[in-house]
Amino acid sequence: MRLASANVVWAGPLDPRGLRWIMTGAGLGLAAAATGLVVPVSLLFLDAYSPPGLLTLGPTLIKATGLLAVAGTLLFALSLIAFRYGFAAFRKFERWFWIASVLCLVGTIGWLLLILPVGIALTSSTSLFDCVRAAPSHALVCLQAVAPLASYVGILAFWLVWLGQLGIVVGLAFTGRRFREPSLHVGTALYALLLLIFIAPFIGLMFASSVLAYAALAAIVLGLLAPAFVALGSGRAHAGSDRGVGRTTDRVATGPSGGSGSTARVSPSPDGATP
Repeated sequence: MRLASANVVWAGPLDPRGLRWIMTGAGLGLAAAATGLVVPVSLLFLDAYSPPGLLTLGPTLIKATGLLAVAGTLLFALSLIAFRYGFAAFRKFERWFWIASVLCLVGTIGWLLLILPVGIALTSSTSLFDCVRAAPSHALVCLQAVAPLASYVGILAFWLVWLGQLGIVVGLAFTGRRFREPSLHVGTALYALLLLIFIAPFIGLMFASSVLAYAALAAIVLGLLAPAFVALGSGRAHAGSDRGVGRTTDRVATGPSGGSGSTARVSPSPDGATP
């Protein structure tokens, strides 16, 4: 019996190789959040809001936090690259994975662009460090005063990064729907919430609203929890596919057009290829 490829519908999970890339992307995202967000921002906030004498950041330590921010930026870029490869492995089955893959590429460019303002901050005078130390939530305002062009690049990079995060949410939403893994759904929801909260600290950076500093701290917490749940969920889904348990993948195909039509179910091998 000849099967008409135009009428093929996939009803089950997808190529497990995509899950490995998603798990890698989530792991890199977790490392990036810890390296580029948790440690530098925590030090800046402790220095700004702790009692006098408890913690004082000197120029050397501040530059060290800047280097950690650069390392975190690179890890975030690598994370989006891994997510892009994961969604690309699925895009032949669902057109939304194409959109997620392109958005992840846009986000990668955004993270790389962020290196420019951070690099300028590291090589600038101590006035920028003093400004950031006085109010960490006003970092972009401080950068505008020292290097206006770098601040504009930072604004552009932010929105590119935001689009990349949107790509992660779109891709994970359809991945979770295919694999039906609860941890993936939780991770997707946390990434979506992070997407919304991510805007609040940026508004605070632009308009010097110190009240929104708490939103920045919430974003850090979500930045740790979201990739952790995604890594857990993708790992479980991948382990289940290796053991051959969980939801099966069936291909439903109809017969040649013009005929009465017939239906066949074909279960692909673990690597996603059909016999």
